[in-house]
Amino acid sequence: MGSVTESLRAAIGVMVAAWLLLGATVPAWAATPGSAADARLRIGVLFGSGDVGVWPQQFSEAFLRHPPLRDRQPAVAVSMEFLALMQGGAEGRDNMVRLLRYQQQSDPLDVVVAVQGPASRFLLEHGDSIYPGVPRLYVIPGRQVRAELDGRADSAVLPTAIVD
Repeated sequence: MGSVTESLRAAIGVMVAAWLLLGATVPAWAATPGSAADARLRIGVLFGSGDVGVWPQQFSEAFLRHPPLRDRQPAVAVSMEFLALMQGGAEGRDNMVRLLRYQQQSDPLDVVVAVQGPASRFLLEHGDSIYPGVPRLYVIPGRQVRAELDGRADSAVLPTAIVD
């Protein structure tokens, strides 16, 4: 088995393929002349923790370096959100929902990626109200979230980051 970084790179390759299956493309209006600055694929990556630990850091680095994202024209804009879901209780979660809803209205994402259980649970519970109609990819969401996502047309699941 390869290193964690090699596994992450392989997993991201699977993620890119999943986005293609979800139909994540640059919106048609963005391809009009004079709108090159807006002709970006906007990807949001949600982490459940407020900490930037080794795994999220390596995931983020590999994600941003992956050739289909790095070399894509028009460009890809990636935002990372560290949700700190274990802190702040219901009030903190409600504030996060309001903030993400505002961000989505201001600068809409084309694809949302939830990484690991807490972020996946958050996206499953609040995604319809924050990101209506936006394709979602769940990376290592946990068995229960995977079961609840079964059959949803707007979602894809990458159950593990270890890809041979």
